[in-house]
Amino acid sequence: MKLISFHDLYTNSIIFCLIYSYFVNLSQARKIVLIQNAEPDEHDSSILSLTGEARSICLNELLENDKTLKPQLIYAQNPNGDVYTPLPLKTVNHIATKQNIQINDTFKERQQAKLASTIENLPDEIETVLLCWNRYQIELLVRTLGIDDPPSWNDGYDNLWIVEDDTLNDTTQNLGSCIDRVKADLMSGIPHTIKKNTFFMSVLSLFVIFYFL
Repeated sequence: MKLISFHDLYTNSIIFCLIYSYFVNLSQARKIVLIQNAEPDEHDSSILSLTGEARSICLNELLENDKTLKPQLIYAQNPNGDVYTPLPLKTVNHIATKQNIQINDTFKERQQAKLASTIENLPDEIETVLLCWNRYQIELLVRTLGIDDPPSWNDGYDNLWIVEDDTLNDTTQNLGSCIDRVKADLMSGIPHTIKKNTFFMSVLSLFVIFYFL
């Protein structure tokens, strides 16, 4: 019977630990996708502009075209922070509805550490998470997610950051053509609605006139 030497036992233990660590890290890997709220209206900063509405629709198209970005859970900044801003929530509402994904909006703008801890302790089956925040807090939010020296989040609504395995991928949504198309669709619906309402009011007015004659 061959006896296992201490050296062999030690070597096998090291190999086992490395393999175990690899699979543990693999199971805990989670993709975190970060975007800022879409463009606000020029006259009312609590609602999305036409471009912002188009972007919120196109974000869903982005997820449809790239399944690796599709989240199982969405976090949107709570509207009632230092300044009332429902824009992050409005930005992801369309995605949540179309994809049937739950939105968690319990975290306020400065609760980055609490949010990061919550994400870290999510069940393993939650592989991808989408975060929508105001642009002023995103860099700090990324730091709490383990990125020590993130780049500057420029004032670009097209920005898209992906945090995975303690690395940050600085990319873009690249939704320009989609936004132009959706904006045209939204704008074409405005005169149609007005025309339909005008026709209805005209018919109603004629009915009233003939009724009282």
